[in-house]
Amino acid sequence: MRCGAYTRHWALTALQATALAAGMLGAALALAQSATNAKAGPGADCPAARDVRPQQLHGLWSLQFIGVNVKALPPGWPSQATVLLEQHAEFSESLGGGVRREITSVKAALPAGAGQSAHTAIAQLAGDLEDGVLTLDESSNGTSITATWNAEIVEASCGRQIKGVWQDTSDQAPADAPAISFVLIKRSGV
Repeated sequence: MRCGAYTRHWALTALQATALAAGMLGAALALAQSATNAKAGPGADCPAARDVRPQQLHGLWSLQFIGVNVKALPPGWPSQATVLLEQHAEFSESLGGGVRREITSVKAALPAGAGQSAHTAIAQLAGDLEDGVLTLDESSNGTSITATWNAEIVEASCGRQIKGVWQDTSDQAPADAPAISFVLIKRSGV
């Protein structure tokens, strides 16, 4: 991954922010619809997980944090969010985009200047997909990496379901912050 080069291209456009905001509506419905789609078996149009290309991940995704460590999310964070993945602005085979969370705690939604890497409701994402393995860096301020995402495409999901772990790396994270499991499900029609 070309982490150092991403810092110049973190900013979300107004269109991206609008897409993330619009994507928050209907998240539960999209999860249910996409879960049905993800159960579809492999076929001529359904590549093996290792053969999914970054372009096939472009679009809106429903994020659900799962498992026993969900309680370790930063204060005020929901267990659901919306993710936008698209082509990286500089590297055509890499991914860019953002994540939008409906944060309810003032402490969790500190402005980006309130520390080197405070969390915000909307954060930028940049990363790569190689052989079915997705790695993303998250930045709440466009400079510091505030979280990492490490995941794999779910086999037989046709590239529409991804499971992995999210790790808080912000300056607010406890030293023993656990990795938190998540699932990403691609929204129908995108």
